[in-house]
Amino acid sequence: MIRATHLAATLLLLAQASSANAQAPAPKATAAAPTAAPTAAPTAAPTAAPPAAPTAAPPAAPPAAPPPIGNVPAIFGPGAPPTAGLAYAPPPAPAPRDVRLIAGIATASAGLASFAVMGIAFGQVLAAENDAGFHAYRRGLGPEQHACDLAASGFEVTQIPGASPASEVDSLCKSAGQWNTVGIATAVTGGALTLGGAALILTSRTVWPRIRNASRAPAFELVPSVGETSGIVARGSF
Repeated sequence: MIRATHLAATLLLLAQASSANAQAPAPKATAAAPTAAPTAAPTAAPTAAPPAAPTAAPPAAPPAAPPPIGNVPAIFGPGAPPTAGLAYAPPPAPAPRDVRLIAGIATASAGLASFAVMGIAFGQVLAAENDAGFHAYRRGLGPEQHACDLAASGFEVTQIPGASPASEVDSLCKSAGQWNTVGIATAVTGGALTLGGAALILTSRTVWPRIRNASRAPAFELVPSVGETSGIVARGSF
């Protein structure tokens, strides 16, 4: 009975306390002062450790010098002198052109070409003289008559069969005369050019020293000989 009364009193006190709390005004909210965000302490950047310096390998020992062969010293390798095998010989300078020799060869060649033209010219003259019609025409004339002069005047030979007309003989004579002039001119020119070219060749600095040295060498000489059989020995080059 006492416990029930005590329990009822406790419940009544709790109910009154809860109703009092409900009727009390709510406290005004006060704005909290802004607090600064915590700043993170700067962290130092990690410093990389310096790379270790490479350790150079010790230099290899130089190869041993090859043993000399006999008394010949080594030319290459550690045992060779510093300048051995390194001497540079410049190429020889080209020999200057022998202008006289070149001119002589060209001149002599032109002379030989002139002789070739001369041969053609005299060949044409010989062919005209050996023409059958011209021979027949000339047989119809006297010993004191000139065939080319009579053909130029229009004289005809009718008594000899096969004789060419005067006009053909005149044309043949004129052609032969022109070729004869060409032959004489080329003969004179060819001779002068050939002799001049030969003189230039012989006096060039390439040929003349050889001729001079050859002329100094004695072709025949008498040499005294002393020995078991003393006397004079003749020797020479032929």
